[in-house]
Amino acid sequence: MFRPLGTTSSTFRYPLPQELSRREALPHDSTGTPYTGWLHPTAQAQGGLLTTPSDVARLAIGIMKAHRGEPRRLFYQATARLMLQPEADPDPAWFGPVLGGATVKDALGVFLRVQGDTISFSHAGFNTPGSTFRVSAFPQTGQGAVIAANGAGGLPGLTLEVLGGFARAYRWPLPW
Repeated sequence: MFRPLGTTSSTFRYPLPQELSRREALPHDSTGTPYTGWLHPTAQAQGGLLTTPSDVARLAIGIMKAHRGEPRRLFYQATARLMLQPEADPDPAWFGPVLGGATVKDALGVFLRVQGDTISFSHAGFNTPGSTFRVSAFPQTGQGAVIAANGAGGLPGLTLEVLGGFARAYRWPLPW
């Protein structure tokens, strides 16, 4: 998966290989204390993939392009469409009020916002003590963003504030 998408900074190895370790963003806890030289067991339990915002963006772009039927690099269009097919209705209390009459659905590894024919997919993640990220993407328009923070305060506040700014500035079809 890494090679076809050009994701050159993703690995399952930890400690990181030397060529990646000098670019590691150290996580910081809520007091601002950095942690070095270890990966929390919960991150390893999830498969231990370490990546960068740029590599996550490459994956999101690959999914969006495949969803629109653009030439295949990794996913067939049918696969991307299945990945972004609503599968379940999560508890609405998880999301608070949903703007613009959109509904939130579960899909394969992402949440979908659906309003008519317009969808967006999003996934947020964090690892103890304080690495956070969020990806949101709009397959129909090819727009999206990946926001990462190496502090415990990154989710949900900072990432949602930044995404709201992107949504207004770039006129995303749905707020996220």
